Amino acid sequence: MGSEITLVFHMRIMLLLFLLSLCFQSSANQCLKKPLIVGWDLYPPYGYYNPNKQLVGLDIAFLNAVLQQANCLYEIKLITFKRSLIELKKGSIDLMLTVSKTAAREQYAYYSPPYRDEQMRMIIRKGEQHQWPLQRLSDIKKLKMSLAVRLGSYYGEEFAGLLSDPLFRELLIDVKQTVQGIKMVATGRADAALQDVYNLKYRAINLGVWDKLALHPYIVSSGKVHFMFSKKSVPQQDAKYISQNILAFKRTEAYKTIYMLD
Repeated sequence: MGSEITLVFHMRIMLLLFLLSLCFQSSANQCLKKPLIVGWDLYPPYGYYNPNKQLVGLDIAFLNAVLQQANCLYEIKLITFKRSLIELKKGSIDLMLTVSKTAAREQYAYYSPPYRDEQMRMIIRKGEQHQWPLQRLSDIKKLKMSLAVRLGSYYGEEFAGLLSDPLFRELLIDVKQTVQGIKMVATGRADAALQDVYNLKYRAINLGVWDKLALHPYIVSSGKVHFMFSKKSVPQQDAKYISQNILAFKRTEAYKTIYMLD
């Protein structure tokens, strides 16, 4: 079942890349910053390498579509999300995707309009839901629930507000990649892992452990994600121009196809 789902994703993305290549004709670069350096951390099904070693995924298809439509030159640089934030603040990275809007980040970045929704939830071992009767995230303190997370990622206001609580903080296990957290849950080294719903499920299926796991019903956060542009390296004019192209592309059937919005 897992391999079939993965194959469907690969076929869908390859078809999208082919169709998008037919939609846009090359012309003069329309962005003042050229090329735009896009920071990306592997994050399936939004961006990952397919069996042909091509970088594909839902957000990668959207990025390609928007920047090709805008006639902006760009390069994708593989870099961890946490490092991307540091480099974008310095101006070494121009653009990031899948970013939640926060007041702190607005000090050094411009935001695009939101381009899709995101929901953060926890994955746990199947059959253990009764052990974790969460009414709020802070309940993990009294339940002594260990939680694998990628510190530096934004998991919503509730999570951010608890980070200063030492009792909450000591239950967090900082992992470099979501897949590490899922493996820890599957092998009993963590009680839960927190991340985007589709990323958790896709990763667990490909690890062959989805049948052992389940999503906890508690929604840690839900919201919108954006493109984020470095104020140090990207002219505000470029950010506004690309934002206009995001809004225009969201009105197309191709956008619905990418994100399976039937």
